[in-house]
Amino acid sequence: MYSVPPVNFIYCSYKISASFADELGNRRTCRGTGFFIATKDGQAAFITNRHVLDPKYRKIDVHESMRLIEHRILGKTRQGDTYEMLVDPEQAPLFPEKIEDDIACIVDPRCKSLSPSADVFYHLGIETLASEYFFSEQLYPGEQVFYAGFPDPHDKLAQRPILRCGTIASDPRYPYSHTEEHEGARVAYEGFSSGGASGSPVWAAARSFENYPGSRTGAVVGVNAGHIEGEFGAHSGISFFYKSTVLLELLRKAGLDASVV
Repeated sequence: MYSVPPVNFIYCSYKISASFADELGNRRTCRGTGFFIATKDGQAAFITNRHVLDPKYRKIDVHESMRLIEHRILGKTRQGDTYEMLVDPEQAPLFPEKIEDDIACIVDPRCKSLSPSADVFYHLGIETLASEYFFSEQLYPGEQVFYAGFPDPHDKLAQRPILRCGTIASDPRYPYSHTEEHEGARVAYEGFSSGGASGSPVWAAARSFENYPGSRTGAVVGVNAGHIEGEFGAHSGISFFYKSTVLLELLRKAGLDASVV
């Protein structure tokens, strides 16, 4: 028997609007999703994809001077009110050593509230992140995953995220590449990720069978990053996320307590 994510998992996702400009006067805006992780030593980190915050990431048509000039995040208070914050664009995010791993982390982000009240109430604990053991022994192809975020069909009137689901499509023990090149520590899943969902937390449902040793709790298995295009540019039905083990390694590199079971 499988379970759904925790009741407030959907609100752990935050809407991102990132604006960029270069010295030639070119501007661009990127939208996506992010989420907060609380570590055991009382610190917080904001997580999303590198391509959401780094305008030059794996692009050849962007001027070298292009930089982040405004970073907004939008969330919900525990009372259900919408609030918006400005994250200091000068606070440089951390990226994994391997360029293929499309994850970004801002440790203890410096935020300025743009709303009467701002309460980062919805967040995920470090203990929810899946370890290497989880991938090698406890997660199987065909299992259900959920991802919460702000793709284009999200609730624009109330500014609420939506929750979508899919099933693990590749062998999660090994990195998935849809080309003949290494494309990072990612896992393929059958599901319709689309623009704006980049950076969404991905949750693997708990599995429980009576008297069955394969039972386990649910966990955040990664950061949603994109989808594979099919014929004529249509969505192939296959999306992918970068494994939580990359995030754990990045948090440790930042000097945070990222110990998990």
